[in-house]
Amino acid sequence: MTDAYAQKAVIIAREFNARLDYSENSLMELEGILGAACARPSSRRPRHGRITEVCKMWGCYFGEVVRRRFGGDWSIETYPENSLPP
Repeated sequence: MTDAYAQKAVIIAREFNARLDYSENSLMELEGILGAACARPSSRRPRHGRITEVCKMWGCYFGEVVRRRFGGDWSIETYPENSLPP
C-alpha cells in the first residue's frame, strides 16, 4: 500500500515539473511541490475528503525515501484497544 502511494506521488510530481527519484535530494523537490500546492488558490486545493489521501501520498513518498536511505520496514501500529489510527 505504501509503495502504491509513493509511486503515485512520483507520477503527480510531474504536474509540478518535478522529478522524484527516491534520493535525499528529491526531498527538496517534494518541499517545493508542497509549497506550490499550499500557494494554490483555495478553489484548486484538494477538498476535505481528499486531503487524507493527498497526505498519505506525499507522506509515503517521504517515508519511502527515509526507509531506502536508512533501512527499515513499514508496519501498521494499533492504538490501545486494538483500534487503527484514524
